[in-house]
Amino acid sequence: MSASTISIARDLFKMFWNEERDAEVRAFAKAPMFRPMEYILQRVIPEIVEAVFFCTIIYVFSFYFVDHLAPKGLNQLKRNKLCYQITNFFANLLLGTAGFYYNAQLNESPTPQELVQKEGMHFFASFQLGYQFWAIPVGLLFVKEDPLMILHHVAVIFAASTMVFFTNGMRYWAPFVLGCVEICSVPLAVMNAFKDNQDWIKKYPEYYLYVRTAFALIFLHVRVWMFIPRNCMQMYDHVMTWSNSDNTVYQIYSFLVFFSSLFLTFLQVKWGYLIVRGFVKMYADLLVGNKRMKAKTA
Repeated sequence: MSASTISIARDLFKMFWNEERDAEVRAFAKAPMFRPMEYILQRVIPEIVEAVFFCTIIYVFSFYFVDHLAPKGLNQLKRNKLCYQITNFFANLLLGTAGFYYNAQLNESPTPQELVQKEGMHFFASFQLGYQFWAIPVGLLFVKEDPLMILHHVAVIFAASTMVFFTNGMRYWAPFVLGCVEICSVPLAVMNAFKDNQDWIKKYPEYYLYVRTAFALIFLHVRVWMFIPRNCMQMYDHVMTWSNSDNTVYQIYSFLVFFSSLFLTFLQVKWGYLIVRGFVKMYADLLVGNKRMKAKTA
């Protein structure tokens, strides 16, 4: 069973004063930069391709669903966006549920070597790479995705690449940072579908309220409370390894990965703030609206 968020935060705090542990982690910098090429070619690359194929199949078949079950009159951009959101829903549902399952199987007292060089668990990174490679062209060409989200896709590619290709891949954290966190995107896909089709909000306001509330609570718990201490711990060990390496290419690329992780952490905090602000405003408006209705009927 994986460790709790409080125990991870406590361990993170202790790490800053543990020279013996730091020396052990720094020693991992002498390991080869890449995992065996045979393993990458036979296991990792096929998994990335399979993920791209999985997303493409769902996206294509989603048009059949949209054309037969969605409200009539959607223009091509809205059809593309709805199919994109359906694909996001299923991809993130797979990552999220698998993430919670495998995260629960982890050793709750891992050694430094297990944290830095653990084998296995690369499925999450392989799938994330395949998904991001699929999402970037589809987002740019067919759904006019926000530039910030395109940057998010690129940052995830950098972060996930170390877990599939590098010996010091921090794969212990993969089920959570690349799996569990995506459970938030399941209600987000539904919420975005409502936002892109304002008539649905007018027709089903209570469902939209439930989805927004579920998304806000899950996001704040998983992507802020649980994610930030785990990601900080992962980034700490990541810096301790590449900063002590003699391989310049490894150092430069790992710095880009570190910067990407900082960017992703910043996004979680920013989005968390916006969610809290929107959440408070939404329920404040509901409260004011209910009071006005009572005053009219009095």
